[in-house]
Amino acid sequence: MHLKLSADSFFIERTFRMSNDYTFTVRGNYTLACWGEVFKYSVDDWKTIIDGMAEDEKNTIYFWLSGLFRSEKYPDSFFYPQTRLTDDDVREIITYCHCKGIKFYLGYGVFAWFGIDKVAEAYPETKAVECGGMCPSNELAGKINLEYGMEMLERYPEADGFFLEMRDEYGPCLCDKCQEQLDEYGSKRYGQSEISWLKEFTTELWKRKSDAEISVTIGYREKGSHTNDPMYYEAIKAMEDPRVWWMAVRDNYELPGAGGKSYPLSYFSRHMLHWQQYYSSTPQQIGEWIAKAHKTGAIGACPAFEPGFNSYSFYSYDVPFPVNTLPYRVTRFAFQQYCKNPQLSFDEFKGRLLGAFFEPGADPIYADDMLYLAELIQTACGDRSALLSRAWKAGWFREWAAKAAQEPADEKMTVDVWRTMDNAITMFRDLEEKSSRHLAEISSRLPRLRNGGGKNATTADMIERAIVDTYRELMFGPENTEILQQAQCNAKCNITEEAG
Repeated sequence: MHLKLSADSFFIERTFRMSNDYTFTVRGNYTLACWGEVFKYSVDDWKTIIDGMAEDEKNTIYFWLSGLFRSEKYPDSFFYPQTRLTDDDVREIITYCHCKGIKFYLGYGVFAWFGIDKVAEAYPETKAVECGGMCPSNELAGKINLEYGMEMLERYPEADGFFLEMRDEYGPCLCDKCQEQLDEYGSKRYGQSEISWLKEFTTELWKRKSDAEISVTIGYREKGSHTNDPMYYEAIKAMEDPRVWWMAVRDNYELPGAGGKSYPLSYFSRHMLHWQQYYSSTPQQIGEWIAKAHKTGAIGACPAFEPGFNSYSFYSYDVPFPVNTLPYRVTRFAFQQYCKNPQLSFDEFKGRLLGAFFEPGADPIYADDMLYLAELIQTACGDRSALLSRAWKAGWFREWAAKAAQEPADEKMTVDVWRTMDNAITMFRDLEEKSSRHLAEISSRLPRLRNGGGKNATTADMIERAIVDTYRELMFGPENTEILQQAQCNAKCNITEEAG
């Protein structure tokens, strides 16, 4: 980043982080600024998140604005009136990203998601058939989605481009036009309508901002969106342009192409990125993801930052999400290191972890302690059968365990809640039995670690917080035994009564 000053003004000359130290040249967060409490983040909250990205040398942010953008043309699209972000705030965030060497992409859902879904309610003739969102073959739907994006660009011309989340996760529109079959392999008009819209969008975009880039999600196969659609992917292959990036989602490393055969990502474009919910993964799994994406031709990776949806931690509803807590701090570091070297062995990774978070000469067991705690918390927070909501909300288990232990039972205790509480108590007590000795050993090492000062002391605080929060959130410890036993007894009785 370079700042150039003159007597009467200053401007920023941007040089983005494309370090030669990295095999993956594009590294950015797919950032859902919605779900949970995330739409309540302030400018300063987002600056904290961006500081973490800059520390990790990420160079792009795909910032979801659907539902948060105050559109004047389509006011129904403003889905989150509680949001704290004004237009000036968004501009300030964009400028802050640029000062940190991070490109900012305006993100919205195309033909679906949040704000666009609300607009579809206002224009019912645009609705897709037998699924949510809008029909991509509908002329008015195409016009609305294009105008929505161009209005966003007019409002935030400082942005570097767009992140476009295509509607495919909803499944394909089943209207007659979208379902017209175009070849023997199963290609449908649905895919070609999306491609036609993308071409129209880029034409209009580049008239207004010739250097703007776009990144588009591909690879969704929900309900057959593009499962057997080689014409769709061949059309993507034909859109080769240095300003166009494709973000392959899920575990798709091959896609259908010519002749109905599967081809690696590199066959379709030199600008392939790969998306993953890396917060749910261990460092080993992150390494496997990056290595596989690299092998099949991706040159960048876009992990999801979406704490309001989930974070596999105790902090999904914290405002802002604490990026320097376990397990997320380990997740961030693993992503950075494997983007540098997708062939990095796990032992080499642990060596780098030790060097980054501890002073020279530190016992390698401390790195193992960090990894153990990170995986323990991910395990506890990642089993949906033991959660009452998609993401962990601090204190929920203690609150509902108290209700479950009451006599008579709280009226909010439905049979589904009883089953969840039974599962949660079983799971967390099992985790306590398996981990209590190890947690005690880790705790016993903390005073020596903290006395080392510097990075040792800082990491000791991180480890201690993880242990304290684990005990509190999962109700570890003998003082909780009686209430958990009573809660589980009541749960089993009520489940049995319901079944009878």
